[in-house]
Amino acid sequence: MNTETRPFTDWALPLAILAMAVAFIIVDPAHLALRLANIELDAWRAIELTGATPRIPAFLMTQAAFLAPAGAALTLLLARGRLFWAGAFTAMMIAMMQGASWIAYANGRTLFDTANASAALLLAAGAGCCAFAITGRREAAIEPRTFSTGAGGDSAAESSSTPESRAITTLACGLRGVSQLAESYSGDAADFTRVVNAVMAPLVDDAVQHGAVIGHFDGTSFSAHWTAPLEGTGHAVEACEAAGRMILSLANANEFLSHAQRRDGRVFEMAEIGIGLATGPASIVPLRSRARAGTCVIGSNAEMAERIRRLSWRYGPAIIASETTRDIAESTYAFLEVDFLAPQPSDAPLKLYALLGNAVMRASPKFRAVAAFHEHIFRALHEQQWEKARGLIEQCRRMSGASQKIYDLHLARIAWFEANPPGPDWDGAFRVRL
Repeated sequence: MNTETRPFTDWALPLAILAMAVAFIIVDPAHLALRLANIELDAWRAIELTGATPRIPAFLMTQAAFLAPAGAALTLLLARGRLFWAGAFTAMMIAMMQGASWIAYANGRTLFDTANASAALLLAAGAGCCAFAITGRREAAIEPRTFSTGAGGDSAAESSSTPESRAITTLACGLRGVSQLAESYSGDAADFTRVVNAVMAPLVDDAVQHGAVIGHFDGTSFSAHWTAPLEGTGHAVEACEAAGRMILSLANANEFLSHAQRRDGRVFEMAEIGIGLATGPASIVPLRSRARAGTCVIGSNAEMAERIRRLSWRYGPAIIASETTRDIAESTYAFLEVDFLAPQPSDAPLKLYALLGNAVMRASPKFRAVAAFHEHIFRALHEQQWEKARGLIEQCRRMSGASQKIYDLHLARIAWFEANPPGPDWDGAFRVRL
């Protein structure tokens, strides 16, 4: 993470504040006891050494007035990762306090207590530097630990040096119609940036909060990976849960944009996203440089999720999943078959499913009816019963909530198949280049 924007307030700032408070209480217990007895230790020592009675102002308020701006400046330097300047600032402040205290006593016999304020700044600076170093090491190791086997208690060193092969679920997410969206904001890059940040940032957060590790992120699209112990399949369910949450976050972002206004006075256009989900084997390869550790996912799974994401606009629903993901999460979510196609003529056919909701949706009579219709539609297509498939599609598209894009797509394909018969050995898959 860039040290210029490190989230220092995570826990280092409270620790620094605690150190400043503790300094007032425990740095000099004997001095505190004398204060409670209304006796000033420094005053008695000054009388004993000089024979002159010093004037002792309200030193507690003086220290508080000094520490407020000095502590704020120190915290700002630490939060921005300026460790050298934080140390130099602390030394300078302590020297200034000591010098001012000596000058005040030498010239006007005014005695200021600077021990506790100096100790508070030292403890705060030390706590901040230690916290900065600890969080830096934690961030450097977070990705290898995420993909470590975990169940066996593998060390970080082992997970950072040994490739792992296991089943993972990959989610690919991106804005639909990016080129058209960018063109509509060609005269105002600031508004385009505002839209992209408002939409994409919450989606990345949703993936991370559901346990994903972010792969690539280019501003308008990103990939996220979930893994689990080899005997578990919870990664597919977590990916589906994150995808569902992303739809809610998109709705919130569009609601925010609908109440905002572009700088040219026009309203913001609603953003759409496409999400592709794919589950399969992949190799988790640790990568390490001198300053950063990370992982690379090698396998067709990530590529398949991105292909599905790019196809999602054809079907209407935002979330499209592979058959493997659907098989794992079918008992928890409502999946509707939307296509059966092969990326290239030599590839194995791929079934795609739209993720429409949770278990409540899956149990609803409306969804069960639509799912039954789709099953008959794809069976009729496989058997090359074009008229029957066309009739089923016309019935299904009149149902409440049906996506018209899906049915327009398959009606166009039926017309193409009627003009170009696929042959008796056809497996029912539509073969195109993705």
